[in-house]
Amino acid sequence: MSVLVVAEHLQGRVRDITYELVTAARALGGPVAVAAIGSDPASLDVNRVGVDEVVHVRVEQEEFENDVYQAALERLLAERRPDVVLLGFTVNSMGYAGAVAAKLGLGFASDVFAVSRDGDAVVATRAFHGSKTSPCSPGRAASSMTSQCPACCMRRSCAARTRTLRSAPSMPRMRWRLRACIAL
Repeated sequence: MSVLVVAEHLQGRVRDITYELVTAARALGGPVAVAAIGSDPASLDVNRVGVDEVVHVRVEQEEFENDVYQAALERLLAERRPDVVLLGFTVNSMGYAGAVAAKLGLGFASDVFAVSRDGDAVVATRAFHGSKTSPCSPGRAASSMTSQCPACCMRRSCAARTRTLRSAPSMPRMRWRLRACIAL
């Protein structure tokens, strides 16, 4: 299962969420590519343990712009055809990831705090209402979405969040089965 991680950076520094996404991507068990999008993408330190390939996408803009990143991600998806795309659940990624998923007819899950595999599907786990509730209680069937390339926007500090939720017995979680999606 090939995974594309879109690196988050601000003022030339890679944000920690990028490395957390790489860890989540590795858990899915396939090759992990990290896309560094920026005016000088080679200067971004994204080549870490678990990264099989770094893809540099040069754009003219010095700072983040939604439409520029949207176009870059659309090109990457067309060229590379990954099984899963992981992005940080950040103001920047939320500005374009959903638009890409809608435009290309892809699955999309945001505010995700864990991803796993279930056969050839990706399971994105999330809660909502400030993590106070979810529509699926433990033991109930998960909701299911199927598409060409799932995208998930993941929260920062996913591991700590998962431990917190597991330790709260009354806290149900929502699990979506995604086939090819984008996750934040």
